[in-house]
Formats: sequence, structure tokens, C-alpha cells
Amino acid sequence: MDVKVSVVVPVYNPGDTADACIRSVLEQSMSSEEYEVIFADDGSDDGIQLRLDAVAAVRSNVRVLHLGRTGSPMRGRNVAMAIARGEYVYLLDQTDRLGRLALERMYDRAVRTGADILIGRLADGQAPPSKVFARNRDNADLLGDRLLTLLTPHKLYRKEFLDEEVLAFPDPGGLLAEQTFVTRAYLRARTITVLADQVCCHLGERPVRPEDDPYAHGAELRELLDVVDYEVPPGRRRDRIYAHWFRTAVLRRLAGAGFVTSSRNRAATFTTLRELVVQRFPPRLDRYLPIDLRVRAALLRAGRLDQLVELAQAMRGTRLRAELRDMSWRDGAFTMELAVEIVRAGGEPVRFVPRGDDGLVWKPPIPLDGLTLPPELIDVTHAASRARFEVYVRHEESGLIYFLPVTCSMTRDRRHDGVRLRVTGSARLDVASAALGEALPAGLWEIHVRMYG
Repeated sequence: MDVKVSVVVPVYNPGDTADACIRSVLEQSMSSEEYEVIFADDGSDDGIQLRLDAVAAVRSNVRVLHLGRTGSPMRGRNVAMAIARGEYVYLLDQTDRLGRLALERMYDRAVRTGADILIGRLADGQAPPSKVFARNRDNADLLGDRLLTLLTPHKLYRKEFLDEEVLAFPDPGGLLAEQTFVTRAYLRARTITVLADQVCCHLGERPVRPEDDPYAHGAELRELLDVVDYEVPPGRRRDRIYAHWFRTAVLRRLAGAGFVTSSRNRAATFTTLRELVVQRFPPRLDRYLPIDLRVRAALLRAGRLDQLVELAQAMRGTRLRAELRDMSWRDGAFTMELAVEIVRAGGEPVRFVPRGDDGLVWKPPIPLDGLTLPPELIDVTHAASRARFEVYVRHEESGLIYFLPVTCSMTRDRRHDGVRLRVTGSARLDVASAALGEALPAGLWEIHVRMYG
């Protein structure tokens, strides 16, 4: 019988943290003759090699690769992908676990849609939820469906696609190795399918990464951008992809705790990122950024290190405040009336400055000392008009997340010190259908609110 799926699991000194992973790949609903598991060991010395060999001795669909120590899972993944016999390959980490129906459901959907890549629903108890899994998608769009927010390797890849495109992880690879691999795969795939109504993989704790070297980070980011340049012609689509990396890999590093509270590597980070921005991130990309990051980008280009630190310090503690105004039981569903706004660390609402008849601009919380910002750079009129909140429920034990239907709108409260913006509306929780049309599983569910715009 032909192998339908090869599951690739890189392993290094997992102790007992790999037990759930091993059990989950051996207990799949798919017949053992239809899938294989390849464990790629990176020179472990904690006894896991003997344990895996013992499993392989009694399970004909399990193979174990004993590799020399590299300090990275990338080589193990590459070797395992190269020898995989499956029509599709799924990449898993040693602390993750598959749902029992995962391989069967993912394979069936991938074959039906002709997917080069299938993204099965992930459950992560700690991370904010991804809108990618709001619904099933037979042919997802890279930007419209926010696929760039899911750049871990946990996906089902068609083996012929991997071979034809010669896709492999950078070896040994750095902190952006996985993102570079997945980005290249996304850009070359003809069909990317999202399976949202079945939890396929429960993510485990990933190892804590050491503080990366600013120069190494800059070099890796350049290589990733080179991939984008090679795959995507100049234009709006490339600019939007660049803006994602500008936001996540450059500007947010200038607000992290390490940059703000410690001077270690601060100058090197600033110098490296400023050079990178001048060379690769032109000002036309700023229109795709949130307002505060536009100001951060302007300060970076202007060489204002001290003000970047001051701005990051002033913005620390800025958060979302959600007020539960009322709650009721209507037509068999729990309904919540909410008001949501952005507040500073002390709890005072963020105020915006009127501009013209209906315009609004954001006033940075620090003086910019002669740096003139064009009005359009800090104009929030359009963003405010599109602001909305989202409400989701999260299972306390499993981390499973579902979004709730909401209706909301922006309200303005003009005062002497500026305009206060709040999104008000309601969210509806029907326990009989909240799980993508199915009843919510039993247990304790938390209710979370977040805002866009």
C-alpha cells in the first residue's frame, strides 16, 4: 500500500517531554500502513535514541535517523524530507502532539483541493489566536488570509512540490530559518488550503531561544528579503510582504524589553537595523504600518536612538481596556454589551487631535525635537473608521479557541483635551454552535477581547 503521509519529527534530548508526541503519532486513525513516522535525532545523549529504536523495532512504519550533533533541527528535517516516502509530509516538533484524526483529515482535504500546502488548525494555549483559522479555505490568499502570521513549519506539504521546488531549511540555520523556509514555500505554492474545523496539532513549549546577535539577525533578514525579491515582482504585493517584515522583524525589536531596559547590544541593534531600513525599507512602506510604528520608522531613519528609547518607554503599558456594560440571555445565547478603548499605563484613555472637519491625528507621547512628521503619517481617520473589536473564547485546559459573532461601531467623544475613541457593540455566545457550527466542548471557557484599527 502506498504511503499517504510521512510525519517528520526532529529530536534532541527531550527527556519525557516527547512522550505525548510519540503517543500521538502512533495512535492515528489512519491505518499504520498508510503513514510513516521519521524521527531525526540530532545526537541526543539522554537515552531517547534507544527508546525510539525500541519503538521502530515493533512498528514497521517508524524509522529513526541517528545524525551527528548540529545544534539545530534543520538538518534533521532536511534529511527526513529527502527520504520520506509519503505523498505528503507533515512537520512536527518533539513537544507537539497530533490530534487522533489529524493525518486522515488533513490528507483527505489536501487531496480533494489539490493542495501543495495544507495548514491544519493549531491549538496553542499561550499565543493569541490566529484569524487564519476563522473558517476553512480551499485556496487561501497569502495576504488576504494573513498566512504570514503562521510561519512555523507545522504544515502538510506535498512531497512532489518539495522536490520540484528544491525546498529545504537553511542548515544549520538561525532564528529566521523556519520563517525563510515557509515564506519561500508559500510564495511557490499554487494552492494553499486551510483546515480550520479540526484541531490537527497541539503545540508544545518551544525551547527558549538565546538572545540573537544583531548582526546575524540583520544578515538573516537580508537573506529572507532576497527570497521575497526573487519570488515576487516589484509592486504592491511585494510592498505588503516587506511591510510585514518591517513591522515584525525590525520595528518591534525597537520596543522590546531588551532594547528598552538594557543597553547591551542596543547600539549594535540600532546601527544594524537603521542600515537595513535605509537600504531595504523605503518610506512608501510606512502606509502599511500602525501609527506608532510609522513614527518609530521616522525616528530610525533620522538616526534618533535616544528618542526611540524614550518613545518605547512612554508606550510601555499602553493596553486595551474592555468594559462589560451589560449581559443578558437572548434567544438561547449569552449576549455581552462591550466598550473597548486604548489606554495608557496609568489607565487614562489615549486622546487624538482633531484635524479639519472629521479628521484625527495621533500625537506622539514625547516631543520629537524638530523632527517634522507629515500630517498623513500620523493621520488615523481611516484607521479609526475601520476600528472594530473581536471576541473569542478559549478553553482553559486545551487552549482551543473560537471566535464569536460581533456587531460594533466606533464612537467619538470630543473634549477639551482631544477626542476619545471607543468601539462599542455586542458579542453573542451560543454554546450550541460556537465551535464552527458545533457545540462547545465541556469545560471552563475564558472570554477574550481584542481590537483592530
